[in-house]
Amino acid sequence: MIEGKVTLIGGEPLAGIPVGIVGRGEDMLRLTSENGKFAFRDLPPGVYLVAPHHPELEFFPPYRAIDLRDARHAEIHFNAAPSVIFHRVCGFVVAPAPPGSGTELVPVPAIQVRANLVGQPNE
Repeated sequence: MIEGKVTLIGGEPLAGIPVGIVGRGEDMLRLTSENGKFAFRDLPPGVYLVAPHHPELEFFPPYRAIDLRDARHAEIHFNAAPSVIFHRVCGFVVAPAPPGSGTELVPVPAIQVRANLVGQPNE
């Protein structure tokens, strides 16, 4: 059996979220209950890829691989957040080039960039 829960990042349960076992057809689709819970019972041994879906939500993780070859039961959890709060940032970091190098800027490798919400402290 695979059972689990889908909640918003703040912990509130999400009802009516379709959760499916990928590649197994509509008979392997469940909607979450009022408590955000779902369950797939009487599954034969195997490896299952479980994923929630909603067009307005992003899920963390987006899917989970569950191995029921040795275990008979697995509990999983998905967090969700509205897609509209996500922004993509891409780019690279540059630094002034050394004098006489023939260029103004050079790329800086292995730099990690962190973005925080406005007003959020740097954690």
